[in-house]
Amino acid sequence: MARFLIGLDPSFTNTGIAILDLFTRTISLHSYGSPIGAKTYRNILLNAQERCQGILSLINRQIGDDYCIIISETPPALGAFSSGLYALDVHLHSILKLMGNCEILYGVPPTYLGHIHGKRSYKKSESVTLCKEILEVFSSNGFTLNPNGRISADKAEAFLFLVRLYVLEKSDFLSSYLMSRQIKYFDNKEFEL
Repeated sequence: MARFLIGLDPSFTNTGIAILDLFTRTISLHSYGSPIGAKTYRNILLNAQERCQGILSLINRQIGDDYCIIISETPPALGAFSSGLYALDVHLHSILKLMGNCEILYGVPPTYLGHIHGKRSYKKSESVTLCKEILEVFSSNGFTLNPNGRISADKAEAFLFLVRLYVLEKSDFLSSYLMSRQIKYFDNKEFEL
């Protein structure tokens, strides 16, 4: 059984990382970034490789050898060929698939958050607001929160991916709260993992 659920929102600005420890009932939010320099194809690919190592290092420091289930935005099928735009996503998914303590790697499409917000074009601040609202629900149900500074859009969106995973893995207080608030798509079969 996996001890940790992890949500990732890969981005060249900052990659959001949300980690939920099911044993200690702790949620921690992180972001990881490193400068690219001149935005050449070579620099983007090198940065993707360096960033992936940093992300994995951060995750491994937190979870050690314990098993985890990871959910991340899935790069489009042709993402590897799109001038580096999805280079980080593609590289990160390749590495995560080889992670020995990752039981399952789920993916959600890049359009997923638009469905959560009910519109194709949404403001990043809407993800932060929704994240804070749902974190309060976790807190009122005995979870400890560790946001590691302010909750940025990157952390919030990684957390929203993690919520999708939590709803699938655990059917408890959160599912009923989301249904009562009519927040859609966290359990919608359209986004079957």
